[in-house]
Amino acid sequence: MLSTPHGSSDNLVEGLPQEGVTEAEELCGPMSFGGGSSSSGPGSKGDSEGKTWKQWAGRNEDGSSEEYRFGDLTKGFVASVQAKSGGFVSTMQAGICDLKHQMADTALSLREGHEQRAVDFVRTLAREDVEVKEMADAAFAASAAGTSAERFWCSICKDAHSDHKQEYDGPLKPLKGLIGSLEARVLGMEGIRLDAKEASQPVCLFVLEGHRTGALHPPSSSEAGSKAFLSMARFNVSEVAGSDLGVFVFDQCATSFRLGDEDKAFCGGCFVPLAAIIQRSVCWSALYSGLLGTSFEVELTLNLLPLRVVRAKSKLQPACTSGTKNPMMQLGQVRVGLKLSLRQSPLELYFVDQDTTSFQASAEAMGASAGHVSNPLSVLNAAANAAGRTGNALKMESWAAALDELRESYSPVWVGCWSVGTLGAPLWCWPLLVAPFLWLFAWKVKMVDSRFIKGERHNLYVNEDGDPAPKDLMREAVKVQLSIMQLTDSVNRLASQLEKVKFLVAADDRCLSSIIAVLSLAAALALAVALWISVYICNSGFWRYLLWLPGTAVLLPKSLRGPLYKALAEAEFRRRQLLGDDMERRLAGFWHRVPDGKEASHLQLFKQELREVSQARARTNVASFADWARTVVTRKLSVGWPKKGGSVEKFQIAKTVAALQSMKSKYSIDDGDVDMLTLKELLNSVSPSSSAPSGGSLDAAASAVASLAATRAATAPTNSGRGSGSGDFKIWETDLSRLGNEMGRGLPGVQSELSRDVYLAEHLSNQFAASDLLRTVVIFGVIYLAVGSFIKYQTNGASGINMIPHVGFWVEYPALVVDGIAYSKMLLDGAMGKSTSASSSYDTGLCLDGGIRGASLGRGGGAGAFEAL
Repeated sequence: MLSTPHGSSDNLVEGLPQEGVTEAEELCGPMSFGGGSSSSGPGSKGDSEGKTWKQWAGRNEDGSSEEYRFGDLTKGFVASVQAKSGGFVSTMQAGICDLKHQMADTALSLREGHEQRAVDFVRTLAREDVEVKEMADAAFAASAAGTSAERFWCSICKDAHSDHKQEYDGPLKPLKGLIGSLEARVLGMEGIRLDAKEASQPVCLFVLEGHRTGALHPPSSSEAGSKAFLSMARFNVSEVAGSDLGVFVFDQCATSFRLGDEDKAFCGGCFVPLAAIIQRSVCWSALYSGLLGTSFEVELTLNLLPLRVVRAKSKLQPACTSGTKNPMMQLGQVRVGLKLSLRQSPLELYFVDQDTTSFQASAEAMGASAGHVSNPLSVLNAAANAAGRTGNALKMESWAAALDELRESYSPVWVGCWSVGTLGAPLWCWPLLVAPFLWLFAWKVKMVDSRFIKGERHNLYVNEDGDPAPKDLMREAVKVQLSIMQLTDSVNRLASQLEKVKFLVAADDRCLSSIIAVLSLAAALALAVALWISVYICNSGFWRYLLWLPGTAVLLPKSLRGPLYKALAEAEFRRRQLLGDDMERRLAGFWHRVPDGKEASHLQLFKQELREVSQARARTNVASFADWARTVVTRKLSVGWPKKGGSVEKFQIAKTVAALQSMKSKYSIDDGDVDMLTLKELLNSVSPSSSAPSGGSLDAAASAVASLAATRAATAPTNSGRGSGSGDFKIWETDLSRLGNEMGRGLPGVQSELSRDVYLAEHLSNQFAASDLLRTVVIFGVIYLAVGSFIKYQTNGASGINMIPHVGFWVEYPALVVDGIAYSKMLLDGAMGKSTSASSSYDTGLCLDGGIRGASLGRGGGAGAFEAL
């Protein structure tokens, strides 16, 4: 261990043995660093050609102290060894660099394999569902972007180790399908720094649409007698809009760069949009050339940005997204010359159907925007970024400020234009009047945006305005979290409203559905009235005034608009005080109580569980009929009927039938009841069979009872479900079948049907008697109409309304009824002592138009068939 009591380098050198210095010189050779050889050793400060301690240790001659510092001897020894074995060290550094590149490729391959396994797993799950499969295919394309960006950055780092060659450039004439070429030249570099030190050998790389160059050197790097380095590269361009030229600077002489750690040797980078080359100037001549020119050449001085801003990126991102801190010092500047040559003018290229597949692929390779299926956290971050992006897109403060300034500055002009347009101009002129306003509004929005309101400014660094970076980062994180929560709450509210609508439409709750049906009918009625009023207003031409009045109120200046709005608010307040808002609050309460998706699912699950419990209990407690029959002792009874009827009077049988019908209607006994059938058989058995003529009425009565029983069996509310649609059709079917059977029996059947109808007419107070009689009348009416029409068509060749049987009578029948009413009044007046002959009121006040068409009755009109009265 070396030590010196005084801390002087001279004493230290004097204390060292001279043979030690000679041994070091024999081992490493003379330590020459570009100057003369040293004959007296590194400690000889009196020798002007020798090396001082600072020179031997690699210090700069900055006038600092000549005293020895710890490590100077070691640094000089290492420098001597490097000078003697420079080839070996370079080879070792190249090997370490290649090893690191291979390790990076292996790590990316493992990551890609993991992501591919996750993709395969999701694809397997989504294979059976078509909808999910389409969503998964779209997600797979976005998921590959993250790893592709990292691999693309590793490729840039590899290319920085080799110089650019001219054969790497694109052809002078662009290939088919490309729109032009770009020549990028490095003109110079100024103040390039690496870790607060000036870069020794900075090189520049250009990247455009996925194509990379090798290391490009500034023109000052080419020294006389050495190899000339290239400083220019050429690219083929497939798209101008959205394309960016990436500029990346590395220090090739840095040890970290030689060892494969290019991120530590990165000096800075930036992105140059190709559209900025065309839009660089703002004068009218530049606007003309920017639309119609084909060649653009500019020289730009670019400020280099830190690694976090440009690494694996394709665009510059605001601080709220990237979270990049402001660098402590300026990284340096790069001067580049760019020449863009196009086949067509930008005006034509904006409307060309250009295939941008390769451009989109290169853009996606530089950064993902939807996360990866293998990393749920990346998906959440992407969702947060999307929520923040949506919030920024919905900010319209600049538009509102522009509208306010336009309204306040030129309010009389706007009111006049609005009045002329709404009251006098035809409708087809309105688009022509609106277009100049849109141009003026766009210009005003640009003026407002140019002020750079601090709250809306897009900064590149989080502490660019001087605020502490951690505070900004925490504020942005909280803002993103609150944005996601607010968006989630809004989506849940919207989903709840949709679920309520679906619940009401599905009619799961009949009470609520009935209420909403009544409310919808009222709303439809109100809407119909509003539409009718709107149509009336449009037809009358008054709609122009209705449109002009609120528009004029909005365009008034603030000094006049404020009192007007205050008066309207006061009127609304008075209206609420007078009429109240009970209806609105009640409707809001009703809508709040309508079940949403969660409540509807809860009710459905409860009903399903209750139904399952009831069914299980029924299966447990209720046995089958066969099992129950085995447990009961039963007796079979046989009923014998007399073969010959006794002397029973006919009126007794009729009274029995009437009593039976009265009992049935009084106690609602089913016709298919066993006891009822027994009584029917008894009535049939006691009918006298010896006297056929006298037994006809009994048979008719029995047939009437049987037919009525059949009708009751078909129409009984306990069995057929009277009132339902299927039960009504079954009743008609039963009546038609019964009538067919009766008509098939001939005269006895007709007599039975008439007896049944007379009985129903006499007992209309019985249940269902009136409806049964009405159906019989309708059936006979249909038969009368069908048979009569067929006969008239076959005999007279009638068609249309003339096919109706007795059409003349039915047409004049209403007039006959009116005439009968008129004559009844005349008869009543005569009975009451009034003279009908002397009064002319009936001649003038009553119109007697009765009569049968085609019949000559009296005078052929007037009083018609009642003329004889």
